[in-house]
Amino acid sequence: MIDIIATDHAPHTKADKLCEFDLAAFGISNFETALGSLMSLVHDGQLTLATLITKLTYEPSRIIGNKYGKLGTLDIGASADITIFDPDLE
Repeated sequence: MIDIIATDHAPHTKADKLCEFDLAAFGISNFETALGSLMSLVHDGQLTLATLITKLTYEPSRIIGNKYGKLGTLDIGASADITIFDPDLE
């Protein structure tokens, strides 16, 4: 069972990438495409939308704990780490 889903969003400048492959910085900017890619698992019936959202939000914050404030909840006093999206929008 997979506990969390993370993107390792790691954007870099052109200068970090325009060099020999072995010297290039690791990672890409994938935050913009992660949800769309993961939604294919929902559309294919491999995950429910609720499970996907939980694995992307609540579970990582539960594992990290309160080190960075109150995350992954809509409780009073919690950080406003909210994203709104329309899963049916094409």
